[in-house]
Amino acid sequence: MKYDINAQETASIQERKIVSLNAKSKKLIKLLSVCILFTLGAFNVAMAAETSELPTNATVIGKVFHDQNNNGIQDKNENGIPGVRLATVTGLVLETDGYGRYHLPDNVVDSRFNRHFIIKIDTASLPVGSIVKSENPRLIRLTSGSLNKVNFAVNY
Repeated sequence: MKYDINAQETASIQERKIVSLNAKSKKLIKLLSVCILFTLGAFNVAMAAETSELPTNATVIGKVFHDQNNNGIQDKNENGIPGVRLATVTGLVLETDGYGRYHLPDNVVDSRFNRHFIIKIDTASLPVGSIVKSENPRLIRLTSGSLNKVNFAVNY
């Protein structure tokens, strides 16, 4: 059998017939086969990653949370705020889940240039009397293939 590693190299595995096996031997051979295929697959992915360009998309994740002690950091006893609307300058509007989390995958970034990204809480969607303690809106710099975390601290 031959497995493609990349355009220039191949790896070979010889197949041999085994006449008799007990149950333990069969399990061992299946395990070895999976390990060999997995190793070749991982090698193939590593080689492809080495030769290809960086991913062009960036992801933004974050949380809107109740900052009870006004330190701007979510502590263990500070829960997320569900149902908060957030908006981007491109017109995308999203809402936090039941734990105050949100995510924006696949923000296109040209690999030659980075780009600015702005996200803002819609304060009308916060509980009555809330004050946003962190910057609002938030400006971050997206780079190709990056994972970016933007949390918002809110006190009420």
